Amino acid sequence: MKCYMLTVMIYGFKPANMRAIKRAANELCAFGDWTNRGSLRSSVRMFLDNAEKPEELVEHLSLAVWQANGEFCPVSVIVSREHLLDRDAYSRLVGDAAIAVSDDDAPNPPFPVHE
Repeated sequence: MKCYMLTVMIYGFKPANMRAIKRAANELCAFGDWTNRGSLRSSVRMFLDNAEKPEELVEHLSLAVWQANGEFCPVSVIVSREHLLDRDAYSRLVGDAAIAVSDDDAPNPPFPVHE
């Protein structure tokens, strides 16, 4: 298992959907407190099995946010390995959302997360 720190930033969401977005994100990752200063932001420390990839978690998280928002909104995630300088940043694009939000058969995780 590998330990990661994830920081998510969600922009341009519908304010009426803020609770649903937080709930959807928290179902995948046990995020801590959320701040809303122009964007929703939260962080979580979590463990993933060696077979699980952070990119897949970012994809599932983005899909959950878009479904809760009812449409695309920019989602950025910074993933860093604890105790290492490795850091990756992911931003999900409009093209990614166009199919996922309109597709009734889009995957509905939960993504297996271990704490």
